Amino acid sequence: MTLENKAYNNVQNRESSFELLRILCIFGIITMHIVSIIYSSVTGVNLIYGVFVNSLFNTCVSIFVLISGYFGVKLNIKKLIFLDIIVCARHGRQLGGESPLQAWQ
Repeated sequence: MTLENKAYNNVQNRESSFELLRILCIFGIITMHIVSIIYSSVTGVNLIYGVFVNSLFNTCVSIFVLISGYFGVKLNIKKLIFLDIIVCARHGRQLGGESPLQAWQ
């Protein structure tokens, strides 16, 4: 077995229907955020419409996460810890406190 055949056998094949659903979910998530900005200060029937659209497209988040998990997004502990440090440092600065990165130095 050649090196190319081994590499081909290790690659997980993706199904285009799942990828299309994932792309549609991305557009749904973007639409949900835009609608929430537009309908944040309305009342009456428009508020009901905004809540309905937000609820409908909120399922796109769950579908996107499930599809990503199904295709096995690889978890890298080092990247996760680095992301956690960045988030903590950013929230520390927003709250007016000392960031964890400054405390370590």
